[in-house]
Amino acid sequence: SVALGGEQSIAGGDYSLIAAGRYNKASGDFSSITGGYSNKASGLYSSVSGGTGNLASGETSSVSGGETNEAKGTSASISGGGSGLASGDRSSIAGGGSLQALGKGSVALGGEQSIAGGDYSLIAAGRYNKASGDFSSITGGYSNKASGLYSSVSGGTGNLASGETSSVSGGETNEAKGTSASISGGGQGLASGDR
Repeated sequence: SVALGGEQSIAGGDYSLIAAGRYNKASGDFSSITGGYSNKASGLYSSVSGGTGNLASGETSSVSGGETNEAKGTSASISGGGSGLASGDRSSIAGGGSLQALGKGSVALGGEQSIAGGDYSLIAAGRYNKASGDFSSITGGYSNKASGLYSSVSGGTGNLASGETSSVSGGETNEAKGTSASISGGGQGLASGDR
């Protein structure tokens, strides 16, 4: 273990490294913390580059910066933002606030208080959105849900794509319920038939 600089920090894991910063703790074997304040790298081969209050607890997980983020899954990564949780294996968060990447290989690029819960799901932007279907995506908007397998919502508010391969492009309180059903926009629309 090596502590190159900083103050009141601990390089506790075997072959761990503290480069700088304050109140940092690298407890995982082969873990490293480059700088920042009150960061922890507890996973095997985990790393935290900077920021404050960040935790890299998953094996080979990483947090580049931001505040109170946790990379919990194996090979999960968080680039920045605040209060993010990447718990899915190989999940990632680019920025934003209070984002969660829970599914395996899920991605949250930005926005606030949104969840990429399905495996390989995507949240690009917006607020209070939830992509819970595997391979589902939400590009933006407010309070939208994509729960079907391969489903997508591009924007708008209160929309739901629940059918397999269903899509809602925009509008308000629309639901694409059937397989491959689609709604382009408008309000309170329901597409329940297949295709």
